[in-house]
Amino acid sequence: HHELYKNVELYQIAFSYRDIKAECDFLQYVFNQHSCGKKMRKSIEIASGPADHSFELSSRNINTSAIDLSESMIGYINSKNKKQKFVVNSICDDMRTFRLKDQYDLAFIMLDSFSYLLTDQDVVNHFNSVADVLTDDGIYVIEMDHPKNYFGNNNSSSKDGLDGICWKMKFNTSLLKINWNAT
Repeated sequence: HHELYKNVELYQIAFSYRDIKAECDFLQYVFNQHSCGKKMRKSIEIASGPADHSFELSSRNINTSAIDLSESMIGYINSKNKKQKFVVNSICDDMRTFRLKDQYDLAFIMLDSFSYLLTDQDVVNHFNSVADVLTDDGIYVIEMDHPKNYFGNNNSSSKDGLDGICWKMKFNTSLLKINWNAT
């Protein structure tokens, strides 16, 4: 599935089921509930992919940054910046070890991207990086899938003799099949 991250168009199709506006409403709700009345001025999306959430938050007059390891995704963000009224600061870096001068009120990581931290040290390094960029009263939101989606009651399959989970997404007349496995 690593090839998926190199092809932004396929990535967008694979995750087209997301309701970005509603998810950003939720991020703002969580921030408002836990910020003691502070206004969100700056946010950073970690492992951002095409930064859809950052672009949405930017349209809400929040100064946004997006960090991703994929040069293709950063290139897409930079290209989209040229066409959009609202701009996202793009950063190509590793979510485990990034270092930035800016401070953010909200940091968030969506779509199980936290699961790419494969060792205890990866997680510790990541939390240290996030802590360094959050304001003293900043908030970090981690979106993770519910275990029931992996252990029954889901629409995924492991057919075709492949290990892992296979997604099937229809787009117009095409069918995109993605095999998610641990290797």
